Amino acid sequence: MSALDLQNIAQRLRDDVDDDVVVAIDAEAPQPGLVLRADRLTEAALVLRDACGFNRLLNVAGIDHEGFDESGKGKHRKIAQYAEDGTVEKVTDPATGDLGVAYHVQNLET
Repeated sequence: MSALDLQNIAQRLRDDVDDDVVVAIDAEAPQPGLVLRADRLTEAALVLRDACGFNRLLNVAGIDHEGFDESGKGKHRKIAQYAEDGTVEKVTDPATGDLGVAYHVQNLET
């Protein structure tokens, strides 16, 4: 997906859902995408399906961000640690990050 495609999709979402539905456009990521407001996700998903032609949702993934690094990317919190013998040890670090969900949408017809 090109940055132009992302811009067009973001504009369509702004036009059909709300001006502030798109929180961020991450065009430079290995998997470019949009960050959307959680409270408008259902409306945005319907626009993606009905107006933009995305007809498949897959790989819904939870993301636990431990804040953000200097470049604005989410840092991931350690959810498991391992002893030298390979056994899982208890993680005692407090959870202070943001929890997010990544939805991957595709158009299988084009």
